[in-house]
Amino acid sequence: MSEALRPSPPNVEPGIHKGAAFEPLYAPSAQDIKFEKMSTGHFFYLAIFWIPVYNKLYTFQTELYNTVIDILHYNGDFVVVNKPRGMLSEGECPAAVAEELRQRGVPHPDELYTVHRLDRTTAGLMVYARTKKAAADISKCIADGGFHKTYVAFVTADPALPASGELRDMLFFDRNHDKAYVVDAKHPRKGAKEAVLTYETAGTFDVDGVSVTKLLVYPQTGRSHQIRVQFGSRRSPLLGDGKYGSRVKYHHASLISCGLQWKKFEFRLDIDRIVPILPASDD
Repeated sequence: MSEALRPSPPNVEPGIHKGAAFEPLYAPSAQDIKFEKMSTGHFFYLAIFWIPVYNKLYTFQTELYNTVIDILHYNGDFVVVNKPRGMLSEGECPAAVAEELRQRGVPHPDELYTVHRLDRTTAGLMVYARTKKAAADISKCIADGGFHKTYVAFVTADPALPASGELRDMLFFDRNHDKAYVVDAKHPRKGAKEAVLTYETAGTFDVDGVSVTKLLVYPQTGRSHQIRVQFGSRRSPLLGDGKYGSRVKYHHASLISCGLQWKKFEFRLDIDRIVPILPASDD
């Protein structure tokens, strides 16, 4: 992985961050850690993340293309989940998380605060705060640029798209049509904002006769539909993303949040196990 492409987050060191809103940490019990055998025809990834107070990695096995919420970790201050494609980050997802926490007997399961969002069609890691203090702390990290995300994106890459690099555009988001547009950087329209990301190629696949490129994407800004429109505008749309130019039928997640890092906390998925799923076909 090219270190020149990856944003430079602060060092992640084991141990509780004193004075922050994140203590004490919750240690998953044996019944919370479920390992299942991998079966043919199912695609799984491993969720690997630091539990800093214990200075070790916990590995969870979970289905990538699931349709229900999957809680990977929770403590008194936040909960980290695997959001399925098709579920809204606000409303639907918190309600599902609250119900799962309630079934586990967790106190105050309905006290959840949305601090960041994923598009409905995006799957993967999300964090919800469980206290106002934690919500304010994470929100400040986001505002200060200290909240770092990594994504896996499956695109039908144009031959002219470099294998790695930086994309920098001015984007305008049209709320009436729920769509983002790349606008002229020299004469941007009112409301346009700069969008920056870096990326690198992590592999290629033949998915039912369609050539698919797997990218690791590191956004440095958090604009609406940013990854989708920045690659779509370069004739390299996300697989199945018709809104931004894809002509491929694909009804699974083609954009997966696979890494979250802020302060002393890092949660990440095993990117090697995130692969496209059959079938996909041209219109």
